[in-house]
Amino acid sequence: MKYSIGCVTYSVESFKFPAGEVGVKLTSKAEHTGDIKLTCHLKSSDDVIKMLLTTDAIRRQHPDSKISAFIPYIPYARQDRVCSEGESLSISVMCNLINSCNFDKVSVVDPHSDVVGALLNRVEIVPQEKVFRKIKPNWADTYIVAPDAGAYKKSVKFASHVGAAGVVVCNKVRDLKTGNILSVDCSDDVSGKNLLVLDDICDGGRTFIEVAGVLKGAESLELAVTHGIFSKGVDVVAKHYDAVYTTNTYHGDEIPSGWENIKLIKF
Repeated sequence: MKYSIGCVTYSVESFKFPAGEVGVKLTSKAEHTGDIKLTCHLKSSDDVIKMLLTTDAIRRQHPDSKISAFIPYIPYARQDRVCSEGESLSISVMCNLINSCNFDKVSVVDPHSDVVGALLNRVEIVPQEKVFRKIKPNWADTYIVAPDAGAYKKSVKFASHVGAAGVVVCNKVRDLKTGNILSVDCSDDVSGKNLLVLDDICDGGRTFIEVAGVLKGAESLELAVTHGIFSKGVDVVAKHYDAVYTTNTYHGDEIPSGWENIKLIKF
């Protein structure tokens, strides 16, 4: 965690008590007054607790200041519906925790679905095209690939903003109880086309490996995912593509202080 007051940025010291509880401490007494921006790199449930505790600590030092939060990656965003009886609506719980901080504004980057925007108070959503349009100087000969029907609208929006040649749609069938992918297919002819598969999150990468397998005959095949988790290693996915692009919203240790400072990473 980091927080900024004006042009001065402060770090937050975090630690664990012997019983396992997370603790935080502001490393210095900030004498400045004014609005405060908290930057949160949330990669685990412990990080979520650190955000809550840090917000409380800042408010105790600066009770009259407004606090905004930049949370590029929202954990639990993929759990945006209840698929079977007995499950929680995890993204609702996550958003309630963020809302409990009563931030003046919450900025998030390319959330998994519209549910995040509907549940967060005073939210500013940074769209995917702002992050990835700089991948290419000219998109006129590139087709955007939606890895499944759910990504179609976002792919069309992205293609329109960057001036891409068109959109190709894959169809993915998933077992809602187990989460396993049952099949992936693509009815479009991709022979000789330059393709860029676009999505918000890559975790283990099974979806993108399957998608690459049905896009045979393309002139080039690239992948761009905003939040690259790569829990099984990036090479597992990258070997199926000519290039893989992601950002440091999740991948890497450096925390971008705003969407303008998000770094593009290429594998």
